[in-house]
Amino acid sequence: FTRCINANGYRLVDSELVQDSKSITRMNHAEMDKLLDEQRIHVVLLCSPHNPTGRVWEHEELEEAMALFARHDCIVLSDEIWSDVILGKHKHIPIQSVSDEARKRTISFYSSSKTFITAQSLSNEQNDRCPGA
Repeated sequence: FTRCINANGYRLVDSELVQDSKSITRMNHAEMDKLLDEQRIHVVLLCSPHNPTGRVWEHEELEEAMALFARHDCIVLSDEIWSDVILGKHKHIPIQSVSDEARKRTISFYSSSKTFITAQSLSNEQNDRCPGA
């Protein structure tokens, strides 16, 4: 979706993931806080589970991120389209379920396209028809 963001006159600001002492990939909340402040970001795109790593965020991580987004008055666009395709013992936690504040500021996206591979059955065309969408 980077091309869609740029094509509509916006700029994507990335926050790199970090590995903790147990080699678990995590959000870098300190960097996110700094970027939200310095770049004056008010809309956040969050993938849950993370794409492309597949990392399923824990409740505490989401709580901390949502508290950060609330402090910076951000709207969160939550891409949860892969939430049905989680392996192992992990459990998807819908972002808006983390708190009342999260519910107020989150727009979540769900789709059957990944679970049932319907995107491929609709079209094989690879294009970006996003401007003005």
